[in-house]
Formats: sequence, structure tokens, C-alpha cells
Amino acid sequence: GEDMDIGFNCRYLLDILRACPAEMETLHLRLNSEYMGMTIQNGTSKDPDAAPSEEPEFTFFLMPVKMDIR
Repeated sequence: GEDMDIGFNCRYLLDILRACPAEMETLHLRLNSEYMGMTIQNGTSKDPDAAPSEEPEFTFFLMPVKMDIR
């Protein structure tokens, strides 16, 4: 895809990562555009192109924050 600039509140992202099970080795992060949120789901594969689990144990949604890029 094309390059994009996107920002997230690091506190919210860290909260999500802390809520994930400690034994979780793989997470799938999905972005569609710089204006839409990111979904975070548990993964079953270390392959970055693999689809997330059909029935994920968890799904988080993180909204981006507006960045002032000049």
C-alpha cells in the first residue's frame, strides 16, 4: 500500500498491550487508512500476511489522533 502518517495515543496502545495474555506471541495489527482506527487481534501464525484467527480470543479497536505534520 501507500505510505501514510498516523498517530496513536501511546497510553491507550500500552493499555491494550498490557491487557493481552502474557503467552501471546503474535498480534495482528490492521490499518486501512490514516483516518480509520486500528484493530488488534490475537494471532495464530508468525506470518505477517496470515489472516487472524477465525474466532479471535480478543479484538481491540484503537482510534488515531490528529497529528500536526508540517
